[in-house]
Amino acid sequence: MDEGFYEEYFRIEDRHWWFVGRRRIILSVLAQQTLSRPDGAEPEILDLGCGTGTMLGHLRAFGTVRGIDADERAVAFCRARGEERVELLESNRLPLPDDSLDLVTALDVLEHIEDDRAAFAEIARVLRPGGTLLATVPASRWMWGPSAVSSSTASMTRDTCFGRPTHTPGPDMSLSFPRGCVGAATT
Repeated sequence: MDEGFYEEYFRIEDRHWWFVGRRRIILSVLAQQTLSRPDGAEPEILDLGCGTGTMLGHLRAFGTVRGIDADERAVAFCRARGEERVELLESNRLPLPDDSLDLVTALDVLEHIEDDRAAFAEIARVLRPGGTLLATVPASRWMWGPSAVSSSTASMTRDTCFGRPTHTPGPDMSLSFPRGCVGAATT
């Protein structure tokens, strides 16, 4: 990742129109999901690839939130933002027990993962039965940054890992997928 990437995002993510609009769409999609647990406990949420941590505070409206990122600079910016429940991902295995999460968000992250199939398997491992994955990838190839590694991710995300969408994108640009997954074409 470019040295200045996280610093720039840290400075602009809370107010730049692109991030504000994208965040509103994501939060609107989440607001339409039922994240309640049968035991009445607060839903457990993971922001996978949390970057500088802007979404962590917003996700708290839906449950107990933690973040994880593979870049120590991102984790440092989260902590500078006051986020304490953030970890550095040091392997391909999430440091969480099986069936422990109600929601995983992977917002513009999957295109940066070399073995995206293994990432989906790992997400499925930590999601509780009936859990939800909210994933976004850039809508067009030209929007992928220089660190995007997989040209197959966008099509594979929709067709191979989740199956065909149950309906076509509507005004909210959301797609519903089988197995409790939600995809949002927001970027």
